[in-house]
Amino acid sequence: MIATAEEAGRQVVGGLMLDRVAPDDRLAHWRLVEAAGGRWRLVYLPVDRGELLRRLADRNQRADANALIVTAAALDDFFARFEPPAPHEQAITHAGDPAATCAAVLDAEREPEQDGRPGIR
Repeated sequence: MIATAEEAGRQVVGGLMLDRVAPDDRLAHWRLVEAAGGRWRLVYLPVDRGELLRRLADRNQRADANALIVTAAALDDFFARFEPPAPHEQAITHAGDPAATCAAVLDAEREPEQDGRPGIR
């Protein structure tokens, strides 16, 4: 999918979910994007466990395509395995202001690459 979109000149946004939580998982995606000719940007959207439980309670009541039930135990497993981005991953961290996060992503597009990694502050 990434290669096809890149060949068509489209931008691609991908998400890593509950099953992709370690730096090695992110590195594999980074390599896939670059192999397809894309430029990798990691945007970290930190959310605390309580807020995720609230959102899951709402979502678990739905019956649409996004209604995959996630239990509190599954969420605890996620938190036990999750590793926030390390400094060398040069993540853009969302701090609550969507406009600031978008601006940081756009600014990163204008910065030169450093050591083979995206130019992100």
